[in-house]
Amino acid sequence: MKKKFLNIIIFTAFFFIVGCSTKPIQTTENAIPGSLVSKLILRGDLPYVKVSDLRATQINNFLVVDAEIINTDSDNIIVNYRFQWKDKQGVTVGSEESWKTLPLSGMQTQKIKGIATLKSATDFKIEIKNNY
Repeated sequence: MKKKFLNIIIFTAFFFIVGCSTKPIQTTENAIPGSLVSKLILRGDLPYVKVSDLRATQINNFLVVDAEIINTDSDNIIVNYRFQWKDKQGVTVGSEESWKTLPLSGMQTQKIKGIATLKSATDFKIEIKNNY
């Protein structure tokens, strides 16, 4: 279990060391398993929204995820996000989370946190969409 989370962190670090595109990530179909890109689902046009510093760990057998959402534009924006929790087979576990609203000032970085409600959750995705 610890090895899987270490792999997630290594792939994430590799993704950022190699270099990030300035274009928004719109699909994760061809993403490297365990990479930051594979953990995101972006709904709609989000050219100024970036996700960085993604971390996952287990606390008391519950999956906990921290991420940073960045507004790279000088204008204020509002996005919505939610976590999808998956089991070992990639099947969604638990009920669907409600959308959370995240206002971002120009050039602001904001941390978000998600905590799985079931111990069977071993993986996750973060969905992000425009607030309109």
